[in-house]
Amino acid sequence: SYASLYEEQYDIGFEKGQEKLNSEKEVANQKGYDIGITGKKTDDNVYNNEVLKEAFVLGYNEGLSKYKKEKTEEYTKLGFKNGKSDIDNLDINTIDEEFRSVYNDNFDKGQEELSNEYKEKGYKFAFTQSEYKSTNYKKEKYNNWYKEGYEKGINDLEELKETAYNDGYEDKYEIPKGMEHAENIYS
Repeated sequence: SYASLYEEQYDIGFEKGQEKLNSEKEVANQKGYDIGITGKKTDDNVYNNEVLKEAFVLGYNEGLSKYKKEKTEEYTKLGFKNGKSDIDNLDINTIDEEFRSVYNDNFDKGQEELSNEYKEKGYKFAFTQSEYKSTNYKKEKYNNWYKEGYEKGINDLEELKETAYNDGYEDKYEIPKGMEHAENIYS
């Protein structure tokens, strides 16, 4: 019958149309992704069909999201590494503005960790020497950090001596937690 033949042909045509549309959606999505993964802003959505426009935008957003995640990780690591190594030769203007704060924040974290290392050296030195000896590190800030740690160590040493005296007076021998490096004060 004509109706069943029409319905059969309609179904075949509809199925082929869906296949074609799905194939075009994949292409549009991939084109959007390929632009998004580069981080480039785009108005290159040349599709008139709403379904294809949407596929392009979804692909673009997915690519852009991945790009941003990768760049954030990259500048997190680079900023920390450069801060910890005290390498400040990167022209910040070469970094996309969106990622500058990520780099700078992590550079500062690296600098803080480097600073703590020098402070720790100075701090521990205070427990082994009675008098400050100036250091000759290649950068003045290293010397300042070291001295800052030394001065904190001297302050803590005075408190610890008083505690050790009181403990000795009470016949109690207990080195405060975290002060194992000061055991010589208790001996």
